[in-house]
Amino acid sequence: MSKCSVNSIQNRSNNTTLVLGLLLAVSVWVQPLIFGADAVKVANIHDALKSLELKHTEVFSKYGPAVVGITCKGKLTRASGREGPFSGTGALVSADGLIVSTTTTVPSDAHDIKVYFTDGHVRSAELKEVDEKTESALIKVDVKDAPYMKVSNSADYKVGDAVYTWGNPFSSLQIDGGISFSAGNISGLYVACSADNQSRYCGPVIETDAAVNPGSDGGPLTDSDGNLIGVLSLAYSRTRWLGLAIPSADIAGKLKLFKPLMASRRVAPLSGERSQATALQAAFEEAAVNAGKGVLGLRIVRENDKEEAPASYQSYTAPTSTTDDASDRADLEVRRPPNAFASAFLISSDGLALTAYFNIDPTQGLLLSQDKHVRPQKGRKQNAGATDALLNGVKKIYAYTADGTRYEAKLLGVSKTHDLAALKLDLPAGVKLPHLDFDTSAPMVSGVSVAILGRSEAPGGLTLNAGRISALHRYRETCCQINALLNYGNMGGPVIGLDGKVLGMAAHLSTETEWRQNCGVGFMLLAEEIKKALPQLAAGKNVESKKPGFLGVEGDDGGTEGAHIKGVLPGKAAALAGLKEGDSIIEYNGKKINAWTDLVNTTRALNAGDTARLKVKRGTETLDLSVKLGEKE
Repeated sequence: MSKCSVNSIQNRSNNTTLVLGLLLAVSVWVQPLIFGADAVKVANIHDALKSLELKHTEVFSKYGPAVVGITCKGKLTRASGREGPFSGTGALVSADGLIVSTTTTVPSDAHDIKVYFTDGHVRSAELKEVDEKTESALIKVDVKDAPYMKVSNSADYKVGDAVYTWGNPFSSLQIDGGISFSAGNISGLYVACSADNQSRYCGPVIETDAAVNPGSDGGPLTDSDGNLIGVLSLAYSRTRWLGLAIPSADIAGKLKLFKPLMASRRVAPLSGERSQATALQAAFEEAAVNAGKGVLGLRIVRENDKEEAPASYQSYTAPTSTTDDASDRADLEVRRPPNAFASAFLISSDGLALTAYFNIDPTQGLLLSQDKHVRPQKGRKQNAGATDALLNGVKKIYAYTADGTRYEAKLLGVSKTHDLAALKLDLPAGVKLPHLDFDTSAPMVSGVSVAILGRSEAPGGLTLNAGRISALHRYRETCCQINALLNYGNMGGPVIGLDGKVLGMAAHLSTETEWRQNCGVGFMLLAEEIKKALPQLAAGKNVESKKPGFLGVEGDDGGTEGAHIKGVLPGKAAALAGLKEGDSIIEYNGKKINAWTDLVNTTRALNAGDTARLKVKRGTETLDLSVKLGEKE
């Protein structure tokens, strides 16, 4: 598998043209929907798609000119800790030239401020207001009847709402005359304290899975109608590493000139001609309302931790970083941060819960990354591997429910192979908690829509990252690959379908995997596999890893039916069972075999020592054979 890495800030792509923005918008908001007898007709879906594309174009054409590039000079700012010159993005919020941005673009001592418009004009600007707490700034250019964005009240919006990000990444407006435009959803609402020297913001944020790149800071986050609901920040959540915006309501509470511009303008997701195209988004919003009640936040207290778990999840504030070394960013992104929160979910009302083994793995509490691809940190010795590093075992586990209540949890059992751990919450007598139900009947098909639920950093709001099943038969048939964004914050969280039932669990991401957080390569441990391991785990036993089964045959696609055998290895399982060169395996433990890949995947899913029933075509005969799988040497 190819490496997928995030080495700059926060997100995955650089969308510097309208075309790329529209493609991303369609991929996020419009996915095939199958509702049985109530399926939407293809013609109607095409009409909805066309209407949605026209809407994107209309919004971009109308509000794109309100996005500006900004450069200025400054000395040293308390907010960012950086020296100038500065460059970033801003958004016009009034016809007379008032522009909102951030102090990482326009610091409090800014001068020689230049504003770059999409029509090629460059104007000087005057600094009007700055607030260090929200890292927000207002500047003004001398214009009349300028295109601008209306400011909407961010308090009206919720997780799942459709949004756009707009920006000037890598000075694209100054260089190419173009701005970025990317669509996504609100994936979280919580409090974040940035952990590096790019931003020192600590406060409420709106998280989005739309693209945010270097130079986009100060740009607008808008709703689907182009109303500004936040200002993009260089801050990031240390567990989730997705794009963040400072909410408009918080900025309005600090900037006097900005407050009168804000009003309630939220549009319902299913309004107007976009109703069919946004049905998927609305379905996940509704499903998450009930499913979210059973999603837990975890605080894993480790042996070397300096702080205990907070009694109140909702009042806890994550510590800010003391480092000013920007070279630490790559390591910060790769390693799981100490004292961070994780996700889990309840599967019974008496407190039985599941999470990823990663979250309690003693090698994942290390002080430094074990990743070979990350450049060595300044003044530090890069560890060669987990065995050479300090382990940080689990001392206590605390679980926080949706209302912020804390319960101590006991680790029952683990399956390292599945990346799965079972926990039991210590509940007071008579207390019953809402839990999630598994769905093992839903067919796993590439393209099916799924969403990962999790709990954010304090105050522990529900997070939702939607995507699709992108590949089957992963991890010896125990997982599906998904493109929903997976990170250290939602690892161990449930993966749900449109009905809110659990299809699996977010798993198999660590500091040592070739794929990285939020890169579009994620894995869902299937509900069926979880249920197989559950009796042992719930009984306090660990599930031991077993070696995959080995049949001992060579094949090709030369046969007309089933998996054609062109060679049988002497002394191996197939030979001992009587399989011969030229045979075709057409059925395997009752499952029809259509091609060689079916045989490989089915065998790999079984363990060495398992017995398999084969139906074999040999010339005009059909044979039933029993084979005890061996072990590959």
